[in-house]
Amino acid sequence: MTKNFIETLLFSTLAINAALLFFIADILKKMLHSIDKVTAKNLITSMVRFSSKSVFMILMLNLPFLLAIPYYWCYGFGNTWITAGLALWMVAGSLSKVYKIPVYKRLAALDVSATDDTANQHRKFDQGNLFQAILYAAAAVLSGIGLL
Repeated sequence: MTKNFIETLLFSTLAINAALLFFIADILKKMLHSIDKVTAKNLITSMVRFSSKSVFMILMLNLPFLLAIPYYWCYGFGNTWITAGLALWMVAGSLSKVYKIPVYKRLAALDVSATDDTANQHRKFDQGNLFQAILYAAAAVLSGIGLL
């Protein structure tokens, strides 16, 4: 594999990560807001549980890291744009986990009759997903610049 091919794969995986998060942040948000709170809470809880065990999601969301290891082994850190994109992707993923995991846990533990708390956790869920999607898109843009 050539350096340009691996850099293109890295960019593609970062773009796919951004697309997945924008889907969750936009389409899923609209869907969750169109159904009742009990169903939305159950859906979010199930989505988190199933996606954390999904081979597809685990592979797709970790593929940039897995590709970065042989890339840096073979070609070093010469392309600063690719490195910046991967660094931002890693920071975004880490920050979002720190922010979103407690939100998921609080949402799962809430009694659905606590409508104010449920609405607040839904808002935090939406904000966390949008924040992560924007940072993932920025990471893809940075790495895309490195392809020019």
